Amino acid sequence: MRKLWFLPASALALTLLGACATAPSDENAADMPTAGGPPPGETPRLTAKPLAPTAPAGGGLDLAPTAKPPLVVPGTGNFIDTKAAAKAQPPTQTQAGPGEVTLNFEGADIRDVVKVVFETLKENYTVDPQVQGEVTVQTSRPLAKEALLPTLETMLRMSNAVLVRDGGIYRIIPAAGAVQKGSLVPRLGGGKVGYGVRIVPLRYVSAAEWRQIDGVEVAAGAKAGKPRVFEMRTYTTPEGKIDPLHARFRDHTMKLFTKHGMSHLAYWTPVDADKGAGTKLIYILAHDSKEAGLASFEAFRADPDWIKAKTESEKDGSLTIEPRSEGVKSVYMTATDFSPIQ
Repeated sequence: MRKLWFLPASALALTLLGACATAPSDENAADMPTAGGPPPGETPRLTAKPLAPTAPAGGGLDLAPTAKPPLVVPGTGNFIDTKAAAKAQPPTQTQAGPGEVTLNFEGADIRDVVKVVFETLKENYTVDPQVQGEVTVQTSRPLAKEALLPTLETMLRMSNAVLVRDGGIYRIIPAAGAVQKGSLVPRLGGGKVGYGVRIVPLRYVSAAEWRQIDGVEVAAGAKAGKPRVFEMRTYTTPEGKIDPLHARFRDHTMKLFTKHGMSHLAYWTPVDADKGAGTKLIYILAHDSKEAGLASFEAFRADPDWIKAKTESEKDGSLTIEPRSEGVKSVYMTATDFSPIQ
């Protein structure tokens, strides 16, 4: 006779749940009992374990995302919008804030720049008809109104013009001859806006010694009321001697001219062969007067430094042709009233 055993329904449910539970992963092994199921009175925990990825044929795991094909967008080949660039732009612009101005000029006439600046400052001004030129300036940040005139002076210098204060009016005139034409009153020290004549006291050097310092020259027309005299000198050399003559001027002669009170204006050589290219040097000096020029050259020729330089440079013969009246020619000149250089 067979015996049938009947289990309670709750025990049967626990048995089925235990059969369906998956063994915990290693990371939870310490928290789970190793055998015999959950302790009495505790509900079994269900855990899931992801499937291992399928390895590619070559071995290893390929976890890189699938690359997308590149996106190609054809261009027009034009980097500049020619239609927009061809539109006329206003030559001058200013953007005014509270006490500040931004300058933006592109190829503007210098006279238009002057107009905008003085209208902004509400000051009276005049512009000499000889003042011409174009200017381009852009300020990266707004300028205080106090900085407008110094900025304008910088732009004027690029056009060989200066700003002169004459009473209650600012005058814009060419830099050449500004001292004579600007009605300037010499003043001690500096720090003021506008071109002018400054008086600088010398403490440890005499005026004569100051003029002998290399690179220090009297500005064009600086001696108001006393026009200078100019001397054009032309040297003609034998064939092959022009380079040694240039070297002597570069290394010795020019410094000695300055030492003896002569001012340099410019040095040239002709372009055309039939006019002396390769054999002529033409230059212009400035003197206080013809008599001063003659006296300066007399002192120059007697200077031991010049005698030494001349002797060493002419060991293989004179650097100018003979007779001397043909090798060295001199012409004294005065400037006309309309000359930019006075």
